[in-house]
Amino acid sequence: MDKEEILEKSRKENKSGDEREKSLINYAFAISAVVGIVVCAVIYVIHIVILRELNYSIFLVFCSIYFAYTVILAIKLKKKLYIISSVSMCVALAGAISSYIINLLTLLA
Repeated sequence: MDKEEILEKSRKENKSGDEREKSLINYAFAISAVVGIVVCAVIYVIHIVILRELNYSIFLVFCSIYFAYTVILAIKLKKKLYIISSVSMCVALAGAISSYIINLLTLLA
């Protein structure tokens, strides 16, 4: 193999991107999701403690982030734990959406 053939082969192998870069991007998204969940949980608790009422919108964001996370894991890894988690988060998300809508309707009345 000459130099040009080696370079061409390397370009073809890396056409879809560097494996290390993909791994870091996935890691960054995972960390950002965890940070988002923690921030939502902290704000939710502070809201309850200070205002003595539930903030359904923050809980809704929390549930949607975690639901997306568990669904992707369930689809890609097909493990029982992730499937159960995604189903339970789907129920929690449906409950959060329902509670949010009911709360809005109550405020409008």
